[in-house]
Amino acid sequence: MTRFIQVGLEHRDRIETELIRHGGLCCEYSFQNLFNWGQIYDARWAELDGTMYLYYGLENSLLMPVPNIPPEELARVPDTFGLSKDDFTVCHATEGYIAAHPDVHEHFVVEDDDQFFDYVHSIDRLAELKGSKLAKKKNLISQFTRNNPSYECRPIVPDIYEECFRLAEKWCTIRTCEHIGITHEKSAIRRAFDHFEVIGLEGLAIFASGGLCAFSVFSMQNAETFIEHFEKADTGVKGAAQIINWETAKHLRGKAKFLNREQDLGIEGLRKAKSSYDPDVLIGGKTLKLKVNTH
Repeated sequence: MTRFIQVGLEHRDRIETELIRHGGLCCEYSFQNLFNWGQIYDARWAELDGTMYLYYGLENSLLMPVPNIPPEELARVPDTFGLSKDDFTVCHATEGYIAAHPDVHEHFVVEDDDQFFDYVHSIDRLAELKGSKLAKKKNLISQFTRNNPSYECRPIVPDIYEECFRLAEKWCTIRTCEHIGITHEKSAIRRAFDHFEVIGLEGLAIFASGGLCAFSVFSMQNAETFIEHFEKADTGVKGAAQIINWETAKHLRGKAKFLNREQDLGIEGLRKAKSSYDPDVLIGGKTLKLKVNTH
């Protein structure tokens, strides 16, 4: 029986190569995310007959394999890998996949899941901030630059990893939420900074009045898209959140077309914040829940 193995540093090249070749824009199809959150969600992977499988043990859930496989084969995954069939789900099935495979309903209950929308933005638009929908962001940036005319935007380097992490700790302390993605985010950020360069992360930090007030961490997903894994700002500094977003977009301009700012996890405040940037594309999907009695 084929078994899943824990996602580790030694798997980066293989996983990235396959995801770049077959993966979509969903942020979960990223080695960096699989690794950073791997200890929290028990991220595992396997390859079988030319297909890559990515699995979260904590939730007994599978990402749609790359490349996609037919529903009948998908329904056999628990048997193939020795997984429980109870509450086994497959995430990020596209509407195109479901339309092309009407037999999916024989094996799975198809459910909408609005927690899995990715907010994808044109980098040019984030950098230019044109239009009425982004006018408030532009005004906040103007206020920040007036109040902090000597602010600096620097690449994240090892010397400031700990400073960035302390800001993330501060942010996480005041953001109380029962969702695992928020309550355990500090652990994912810690892992990211502990392995920053070796897993291919980049970042920017904003310094104003002599101190760090915001940072962003991102990586290239494919030739057209960067993923922003973390973005934190000091809530006591007006405009800090907007300035780091703007500086990140300017930094990435010309390197890719799109910035994926990841998901809102169904959290109302996070959804409001992400929606306020008027995303160009929302990448959604369906969740497939295995019909146990048929297998």
